[in-house]
Amino acid sequence: SNGTYKQQSSGGSGSESGSGSGSYSSGGGYDPNYLANLYAEYAAQRQRQLEEAYNRSRDNINNAFNESRGLLEQNYNASRDAMNSSYNNSLGKLQDDAAQSLKEAYINRMLSSKNLNQQLSAAGLSGGASESTMASMLNNYGNARNNINTTLNSNIKDLNATRDSNMANILQSYNSNLANLIQQRANALAQIESALSAGLGDALGQQYSFQTSSGYLNALQNAMNNRNAYKGVATQANNPVA
Repeated sequence: SNGTYKQQSSGGSGSESGSGSGSYSSGGGYDPNYLANLYAEYAAQRQRQLEEAYNRSRDNINNAFNESRGLLEQNYNASRDAMNSSYNNSLGKLQDDAAQSLKEAYINRMLSSKNLNQQLSAAGLSGGASESTMASMLNNYGNARNNINTTLNSNIKDLNATRDSNMANILQSYNSNLANLIQQRANALAQIESALSAGLGDALGQQYSFQTSSGYLNALQNAMNNRNAYKGVATQANNPVA
């Protein structure tokens, strides 16, 4: 260790010496604050270590949270895109089917009209019968078109409802998982904050316990008594008088 101290009491001319670290002497006597300063330095060093450990843990927690949240968002976006792609495919098929049905209905109407004219001509029928039959055929064609469009609209409505329900489930799952991540991060931060507070309290508590202990107070009192009782040795000139 560093430094030495030397002290002479009032009861005699003897002296005692020892060794220690830091500033171990004060005005020729024992420094009563030496151990207190030592514990204060220990507490400050311990505080720095705890704060550095806390900062590292906090950064690790935040990095893990951000990574998990990024993966969660990627999963949500992928699910949403897949759902939209499936919806667009289904909608396209419904529209294509309806267009094909309308086309077939129109072709049937034209063929029926052609066949009807041929049959009426072959039977020598004309006039009211022909007009009535043609009107009925056109009415059937109109009903077919209405049914096709009604079915298409109903299918689109059901498809939209399915998509909205699936999207709501995807969003709910995302929000639920995100809430869990946020809660996990909050719990982890609370734990390291509690550990930091406990560590700081322990370091300061040790310092306080030492400074208020009977052993330290007795040593402090004895050191102060010895310092107050210290008397220097008078100096004398030893050179001859000229």
